[in-house]
Amino acid sequence: MVEAVQGKHEPGCVDHDFAKGTFDRITSYEGDDTGRCGRETRSYYVSDRGNGVTNIFVQEIGAGEARQVTDFEGRGVTWPSMSSDGKRIVFERAARLYILDTEGERTREVVVQAPVSDQINMVSYVSPMEYIRSFRYIAQGQAVVFEARGEIFTAPAEHGDVRNLTQSSGARDSDPAWSPDGSGLPTCRQERRRGDLSRRSDG
Repeated sequence: MVEAVQGKHEPGCVDHDFAKGTFDRITSYEGDDTGRCGRETRSYYVSDRGNGVTNIFVQEIGAGEARQVTDFEGRGVTWPSMSSDGKRIVFERAARLYILDTEGERTREVVVQAPVSDQINMVSYVSPMEYIRSFRYIAQGQAVVFEARGEIFTAPAEHGDVRNLTQSSGARDSDPAWSPDGSGLPTCRQERRRGDLSRRSDG
């Protein structure tokens, strides 16, 4: 015997007996009945027939009315699955896992511990303000250039954005100085324990 779930245009859950080639209707509610989990004498399924939110219902096979087991509001039950011994049903609700004890009809949340990468936790953002060095005016006093944490920055005197000119995580840049013709910005770069003199254009 296997379960078949019909859509909302043909609502209800049915059992198919392969040996007899017959279908037995379990539910006839004009709404959402789905996710049936069967036992020998009982049928559990998800329905929104109670308060409009999908909850787990139980019904005696062959007789009786459906009885609501869970009583969630807001977000409903999805993806129910019964254990092989029929004693537990695990389901999802609001991105959380729950287990229903079918004998005592008690529900508890399963807390999932998801470890995170330590490398992501190591990322931090540090303000360069207390590390500013080698401060100089450039462009006839319309802007400033400074070193902070091994990077060279420029900033307008009044309005505008701060620019990182070097973006050199593998080296340390220092001592910026505006070239006499205003076309470049010589700096000292220390990389792999060797000091070099480099020149960058501020364009």
